[in-house]
Amino acid sequence: MIFAAEKRGGPVDLVADIAPDVEGKQILTVDDLVTEEFPPGAKKAPGETSLGFVKRVMTEGHTIPDALLSVAASQIGQVMLTCPNALRKAGVALGTAWALLCALLSLWTMFLLATLYLERKRAMLKQGSWFDAPGRRRIVTQYHEVVGYFLGRRAQILAQVLVALGLAGTSIAQIIACAGDMYYINNTFSKRDWELIWGGVLMVFAFVPTFRHFRVLNIIALVGTCYTAILILIITVGHGFSPQHVALMPTNAIDFFTGSAVLVSALGNHSIALEMMDAMQKGSQYIPAYFGGWLWSALLVLPHSIAVNYAFPLTIGKNDNVFGVLPVTTAVKASVWLMVRDWRPVRLLNWLIVAMFATFGVVAVVFSVIKIAQNITTFSIFAACYQCH
Repeated sequence: MIFAAEKRGGPVDLVADIAPDVEGKQILTVDDLVTEEFPPGAKKAPGETSLGFVKRVMTEGHTIPDALLSVAASQIGQVMLTCPNALRKAGVALGTAWALLCALLSLWTMFLLATLYLERKRAMLKQGSWFDAPGRRRIVTQYHEVVGYFLGRRAQILAQVLVALGLAGTSIAQIIACAGDMYYINNTFSKRDWELIWGGVLMVFAFVPTFRHFRVLNIIALVGTCYTAILILIITVGHGFSPQHVALMPTNAIDFFTGSAVLVSALGNHSIALEMMDAMQKGSQYIPAYFGGWLWSALLVLPHSIAVNYAFPLTIGKNDNVFGVLPVTTAVKASVWLMVRDWRPVRLLNWLIVAMFATFGVVAVVFSVIKIAQNITTFSIFAACYQCH
């Protein structure tokens, strides 16, 4: 447990006795020690170039507002477009109540995870194993590492597998959602073609080092989601409501669980929460940032989802994507472009990078298969070690 006491006029964590001094500075809290890792905020560091300063300010975010933006952007991406349909399946009344209940439970879960993260960090500081270089930490703390620290190796492996499967599903859903959005405004290509295109484009985001470098990307993403949510509300109000056809309750158990799963994923995802917390200058401040991001998500997802169900109650159940029931206008097309974050210069660069890595990957796979075939031919398929002969 992390205890608190009054020192320097305010509450601080009592880890001064276990954390070493850094450059002669007395360390009072876990957060004080981590401050050594980060450059100054909106000021140029000694010897920093103007280009480096601009790049750092645009990308390196490690404050509460940055964490709030990261939480909100990660919670309400493309999934917000499927929430109206999910709410229809779960029932508008029951689905809304269930989503809010699960969201409150997610807040409590996040509080527990944050507490465990800080306790693990405190213990690693005491052991001197937190930094892998003087004043630097290059390893990002992940969910399965915290679980494994307290529950053992088997629990860590299980958590790692579950998170990997969850992130794989989220990635696939993101690609399919982008493809579906584009297909609604441009059916020149099939949905399968759009999926292949966006799979390649989105792949390059794996090269962004940590959540500390998503500042501008988060702002662009949230501009897109806010614009889309407001646009949907305007369209639904202009269209008018038909409350007599609204499904307040689910028609069957399958629809309820299918719809509620989507709603819960939009308001209570923890798989990447600790990575965001680890990217902050003061990790203990992540809890209020998470609450702010959750509140932002709820205000963006639920109002427009309810409004769509009241405006298009007979058609939203047949369309997984809300763009399927909205008229295709210039404003809607702009919304699609914002939701998929289309920057033409960046897309060109993305395609060059994708082509390079795809070429390298194909060549590597081809030669690997050839080598394996040669080894099997020479040593048989059940050889103990091909390289041992």
